[in-house]
Amino acid sequence: MAISIKSVPILKDKVARKFVVLRTVLGSQKLATEAMDMLEKFASETPFSLDQLTGSYIKLVQRGIKVTAVELTKIGDLASSQGKEFDQLTEALLDASTGEFERLKEFGIKGKTMGDQITLTFGKVQKVIANTPEAIQNAVISFGELNGVMGGMAKLPKDLAVIQSNLGDIFDDLRVRILKKLAILLG
Repeated sequence: MAISIKSVPILKDKVARKFVVLRTVLGSQKLATEAMDMLEKFASETPFSLDQLTGSYIKLVQRGIKVTAVELTKIGDLASSQGKEFDQLTEALLDASTGEFERLKEFGIKGKTMGDQITLTFGKVQKVIANTPEAIQNAVISFGELNGVMGGMAKLPKDLAVIQSNLGDIFDDLRVRILKKLAILLG
C-alpha cells in the first residue's frame, strides 16, 4: 500500500512531506531514511533547521548533487561565515552551476567566465576551474574549508534563535521517527 498525504494525518506536516519527496527523488525508502538520518543528525548539531536542510538537500539531489555530511558542513560553514542561511547558499550554488554568479556575490564570491574556464574569487583566494557544473559546485563548496570560514557554524552565538531551531529539530525528529514507523507498517 502506498502512503499518501491524505491517508496519514502526520504527512500533512512539512518535514514529513519532504520525507516523501526524498523517497521519490532518491528512489527508495532505504535511501530516504539514510538521508533523513544524516540530515537529522546534522540539524541537531548546527544552527539550521531540519526543514531548511531537508529542502536544500532535495534541491541538490534533484540537480544530481548528492552531498555528504562533510559537504553539508562546508556549505553550512560558508553560509554561517557570511551571516546567511543554508538555503540561500544552496540556491546560489545551484545558480552558479548554470553559469549565473549573481547570487554568489551575497557570499563574497565573484565569478567570471573566460571561455571554457571560470575564475571564482573569495577574499584573497582565487580558483580557476573548468566551466562545468561539477567543477563549479566543488569549488564553491571547497571555500567552506578555508581558514576563517571552516567552523563558521560553531562560531555562531548560542542565542535564542539557535536554541529555537534546535528545539524545533527535536520535534521534527519525533515526527520523522513516527513517519518512518508508519511507512514501515503501511509500506
